[in-house]
Amino acid sequence: MKDTVYLDNSATSWPKPPGVARAMAAFMEECGGSAGRSSHRRAIEAGLEIYRAREAVAELLGVEKPNRVIFGHNATWALNQVIGGLLRPGDRVIADRSSHNSVRRPLLALKRDAGLRIDWWAPPSAAEPLDPAELDDLLSKEPTRLVTVCHISNVLGTIEPLAEICATAHRHGALVLADCAQSAGSLPLELDAWGVDFAAFTGHKGLLGPQGTGGLVIGPDLPLEPLMRGGGGDSRAEDVPSELPEALEAGTYNAVGLAGLRAGIAWIREQGLDALLKRKRRLTRRLCEIVDEADAELLGPRDPALRGALVSFNLPGWEANQLAAALEESHGVQTRSGLHCAPGAHHVALTMDRGAVRASVGPFNTEEDLEVLARAVAAARRETP
Repeated sequence: MKDTVYLDNSATSWPKPPGVARAMAAFMEECGGSAGRSSHRRAIEAGLEIYRAREAVAELLGVEKPNRVIFGHNATWALNQVIGGLLRPGDRVIADRSSHNSVRRPLLALKRDAGLRIDWWAPPSAAEPLDPAELDDLLSKEPTRLVTVCHISNVLGTIEPLAEICATAHRHGALVLADCAQSAGSLPLELDAWGVDFAAFTGHKGLLGPQGTGGLVIGPDLPLEPLMRGGGGDSRAEDVPSELPEALEAGTYNAVGLAGLRAGIAWIREQGLDALLKRKRRLTRRLCEIVDEADAELLGPRDPALRGALVSFNLPGWEANQLAAALEESHGVQTRSGLHCAPGAHHVALTMDRGAVRASVGPFNTEEDLEVLARAVAAARRETP
């Protein structure tokens, strides 16, 4: 593993800032209590650690009140919580065609089991963002309960105009669910200012925390029916507490993971999110150049300012899985291949039959890493099977 170049940060960021592992070890060694389950000092300190993590997420994502940050184990949980806890039989949803399966599959299950009506909304092309004017037209046809949007496509890389989408949806009385798995910690977010009603985030990608952390940001006065019920509040009560965040946080917290998440966010703030973004865009520009130099097919917009720090591509003569294996075998370059759990995005890109290879950079990648990728792709171009 020492001689590898890791370019799979859109799946999970690696390496983590050194403070992440230290914070997690410190919690396990020095605290170890279970928040909200006891009144002794270890339990109280665990509760404080979780609250500090909640404050850190709220501040970074532009959320005024930390109690509207709900912790779960990943963005998939958060997306399912909104879809299952908000929508009712017969509701209409307008869904981003490029959605991850974490949105697509629960929507299709509700369509099958509860008569949910879904209209899929696609961009004009794979290289362009969604058009709010088209959304306005779709919303004017009939009442809509929810609009879902993937803020940054994990396949195409496109950054969608989230603030405009929210304004358009709200004019028609619809709510907005944003999948921010790829954007939280990578782009400056102002969720409250943009009017985002529900935003799912994960801790192990741009926020640089460990796997098994993430959650949901809920707009003011937007209660959801909980998908899980457990302890907390008055144990004699027949239902969970009605107040956020406890209403949606059944079970024991991943306090050690949240300690690591808080450390990841602290490192981002130390470095400066804008500085990190500028650096990743420079690397993303080089990724696009490498694809062009190999006469490969690039998915999504070419301008790094219009996309996240990921580039999906196909090399003539190669199957995506075969190419990804060759890049690692020949040069130690680790990427991701296939449909990336987002078949709709491949429908938009017309690559459902072959998928793509995705290279994605993080804050610890270097220009030298990308030159290794360039050599690997160039070699594969010469050695087409």
